[in-house]
Amino acid sequence: MDWNVAQDMAETLKVLAHPLRLQIIALLGNKKRSVGRIAATVDRKPAYISQQLSIMKRRGVLTRTRSGRRVYYSIHDSNIAQLLECVTTLCDKKATDRP
Repeated sequence: MDWNVAQDMAETLKVLAHPLRLQIIALLGNKKRSVGRIAATVDRKPAYISQQLSIMKRRGVLTRTRSGRRVYYSIHDSNIAQLLECVTTLCDKKATDRP
């Protein structure tokens, strides 16, 4: 693997390696959601959610669209959701393997 590719992958994984961001990715699935709806669902303030969404958007994990005054976020690439599913499966397997 090329060093630059490895660095890019590491940066993307760092962005995803945050419990709230993982919750947001799982919540979005294949849907668009507004900042307000995301904030209400995960019980956090909209300003904090906006900050987390911006981090993920800058890294290319999410896309943003506007409709009037509302801003909607969605997962940029379905591979992100697949990655989350793989990690979930790995963690579930580790949990069942523990004595």
